Amino acid sequence: MEGNVRYFIEPNELSYINAMWVAVTDDEIKQCLDLKRIEVTADVYATIGPDSQYIDGKVVQGEPQTPVLTPDAVASIRDSRIAYATTKISILTDSTDPDLVDEVDQADVALLKKWKQYRIALTKIDLNNPAWPEMPE
Repeated sequence: MEGNVRYFIEPNELSYINAMWVAVTDDEIKQCLDLKRIEVTADVYATIGPDSQYIDGKVVQGEPQTPVLTPDAVASIRDSRIAYATTKISILTDSTDPDLVDEVDQADVALLKKWKQYRIALTKIDLNNPAWPEMPE
């Protein structure tokens, strides 16, 4: 019979719910059952939110999960921050160039130095255990 809505979840090894399905067709329902997904009621399904765990047949609020970043993901974040810092440095370099402005603002000179220090610190990030430097304001 088509149209029988059923709800399924898949907890990970720490009981956090990492996938949810609404199965409507007989084929979808059979697939969820064949893959040993856990069936829950519509009411239980509606209570699932971020960091929910499924323990002893109940949905409970788990501790917030800290995402684990791969070295490639860390490198991507680092490269994006370096690009942003480079843009800031470029603008501040122009604004502190006495050939381009009538009067150099010493606050811009100090900020330029901070952005350069930040960019250098980013190049030294350990991709396996990043300690992110504080971004200048």
